[in-house]
Amino acid sequence: MSFGLMLLSWIRKVPAWAWLALAAAGVIGWQHIEIGHYKAKAAAFVTETASLEAAQYVSLSTIETQRVALKQWADKYKNDMQNGAFITKQAVQFAADQQHANQSSQQKLRVIYETFPSVKAWAAAHGAPADVVGRMRDNANAH
Repeated sequence: MSFGLMLLSWIRKVPAWAWLALAAAGVIGWQHIEIGHYKAKAAAFVTETASLEAAQYVSLSTIETQRVALKQWADKYKNDMQNGAFITKQAVQFAADQQHANQSSQQKLRVIYETFPSVKAWAAAHGAPADVVGRMRDNANAH
């Protein structure tokens, strides 16, 4: 008799309840493996959750530290910000005064050129040195 026929005859001799018990044991074994797998996943999830909570704590701590530092900085420079409008107004007034002085000087130079055409011709030919321009300005202011 061949080995396969002998095995088949032996399998037929095993009662059905034994096959059911063997199948139940297999299912229980498989479920035990799955439970172990899910327990490992749950443990990993708990570990990851703890890591994320620690990271969140560090982030919130950093945010609070930055908030305090920014508040201290803002309090320190609050007066500078309040005085900013006044300082800006002074700067704008200074610039306007400078522009007015420049326009006035240009107008006085035009008057000198119109009054003394030889000065205009000489300045065009040579370029006027600063001390000459200063004297011309002083003379124009005297008139």
